[in-house]
Amino acid sequence: AAAALCILLGYAAIFVAHQRTGASHFAAASSPIRKIHVYAGYLSLVLMVVVLVVGGVKIRFLVTQGEKRYPWHGQLGKAVMYLGAVTEVIGVLMWSWPLAYAGLVAVVMVVAALLGIGTPRQTGPAGGGEVAATLVGVEVMDCVAVQGPPPGY
Repeated sequence: AAAALCILLGYAAIFVAHQRTGASHFAAASSPIRKIHVYAGYLSLVLMVVVLVVGGVKIRFLVTQGEKRYPWHGQLGKAVMYLGAVTEVIGVLMWSWPLAYAGLVAVVMVVAALLGIGTPRQTGPAGGGEVAATLVGVEVMDCVAVQGPPPGY
């Protein structure tokens, strides 16, 4: 839920900024690099929604039926993080900031993405998804107490 809120707020800020400046939301009459930035950004948004929805469904199946489904979910999430980082770096380098400052911001973005991608997942009854499970309406600890841990744990 927090990720979805951040996605919505981030896109709302971009939308408002484009409205104020009269910039195209689809990179009409823009340079090739700006078009890459815009379309990679939209692809990132769509894929983030897919990751969020599948993650919610995945947690529900895990805690209610003890089934691990959608093993590709984590890899897609990592790919989205890479794509998002590349899109952000392209965007920062297009701004009219001094190159040293833009470069520093780009490095911070890449490091943050690599930390997110490289951080090992948590372990627990729901594979680290206790908070997510609660957000989709399933109390993990109640399921574990009543049903026992899912098979294989």
